[in-house]
Amino acid sequence: MADFWLSCGHHLLDRDDGGGLLVTDEFLKAYLARPELAPPPNACAAERGLHAALLEDPRRPVTSADIAAIADPDARENWSLMRDFRDRLVRHKTMEAAYLDLARHGVGATPPLFINQLVHVILRMRLTAATMPMCCARRSCSSASNG
Repeated sequence: MADFWLSCGHHLLDRDDGGGLLVTDEFLKAYLARPELAPPPNACAAERGLHAALLEDPRRPVTSADIAAIADPDARENWSLMRDFRDRLVRHKTMEAAYLDLARHGVGATPPLFINQLVHVILRMRLTAATMPMCCARRSCSSASNG
């Protein structure tokens, strides 16, 4: 079967023993490549430095002072939203758990785009599991229950 919805980043995620989607550094780095976060040529040193540091370690803590040091107010807002979303993803064991947290406790300031992307990647992986041949599905279920 041809791969589909590659743009959701599913190929950048790992799975736990139960099939849950695990956030990887590569997946987080894909967000850093988005035009909203990639510093433009005229970005201040603080923004360029934060971006570079997160490319090195995408789970690095980002403080309010890091964001406040960014000169552009739109960039500060983007970084604040991204930090909060990233922190939510890494705080939970799986992407599915992060989604459930949003559903149960409210989305707050989480941008609809981030929620859509989260649903997109979860759905993509569930569709793949649903279309697996029965022999593979049985093997994966039996190995998950034995592990």
